[in-house]
Amino acid sequence: MKHEHGNGGGTSDRFAGLLTWWGMPDAMKPGPYDASIKRLQSFVSDLQSAYGEAYGKQMEGIFSANEHFARAVQDLMQSRQPADVVAAESALMTALVEEAASQAKGWAELVEKVRNCCTSAAADVTRAAKPAGGTEAPARQPHPAPSTRHTGKHAEVV
Repeated sequence: MKHEHGNGGGTSDRFAGLLTWWGMPDAMKPGPYDASIKRLQSFVSDLQSAYGEAYGKQMEGIFSANEHFARAVQDLMQSRQPADVVAAESALMTALVEEAASQAKGWAELVEKVRNCCTSAAADVTRAAKPAGGTEAPARQPHPAPSTRHTGKHAEVV
């Protein structure tokens, strides 16, 4: 059995096959769901790349912090004078604070990218929902609730 990987045509072919099996006519022809699926694929791809970049930056920061931390601990163990101990502790705290700042910056960048992806996706959906003529569809008017009139033991719907 051959497995399709990635965003290739295998997934859409299987989806089209399911639509045919469910009795939807002309499932292989482009339909109303194609644009929505493409928007969803684009959205997911953008999110995946943002998360991948954030993961890479976080791992780089962790490796860098580990190196600084190991160096600072070695300096602390090798110190013989009080001034050396203070300098080593200072370097250790600097490494920890720099890593915390790096992680906070990475999270802030990720939040900004995810916000941009979501905003873009919402704008695409809004654009797709508007009619082709540029005019907005009339707002649906709610149906008035039926009123009731009590007549003795029974209530009549008016």
